[in-house]
Amino acid sequence: MSVDKRRKQNGRLTEPDMPPRTIVDDHGVRIENLYCSQGDHAPPHLHVSGHGDEVRIGQNGKPLEHEPALSGHQREIVTRYRNRIRKALKKIGRWHWFHSLVDRRQ
Repeated sequence: MSVDKRRKQNGRLTEPDMPPRTIVDDHGVRIENLYCSQGDHAPPHLHVSGHGDEVRIGQNGKPLEHEPALSGHQREIVTRYRNRIRKALKKIGRWHWFHSLVDRRQ
C-alpha cells in the first residue's frame, strides 16, 4: 500500500485502487478508463474507441443511455473481454464511492 493513499473512518477504509487507463487494446479497439486523467463522472463507465464511434459502456458492456450503438467489431471485443470490463468497473465504482463520501465530509 502506498503512503499517499487516503483513509477514512479512523483508518478502517483505505482508498481503493483505480484500474489502469487502458483496460483493453485489441485489434484496433481500445477500452479505456478516463476517471483520473479527465475527471470523469458517475455512473462508472468505460470508453470504447476504434472501428466506429466512441461509446461509453456500463457494467454489462452495453452503451449507456443516449450513446450510439457499438459497431460489430467493438461489440465482439467487448464480449471477449466482458470479465475484465466488469472487474475494472467494480474498481471504479469502489473508488467513486470512497471519494464521494470523502468529498461530502469536507
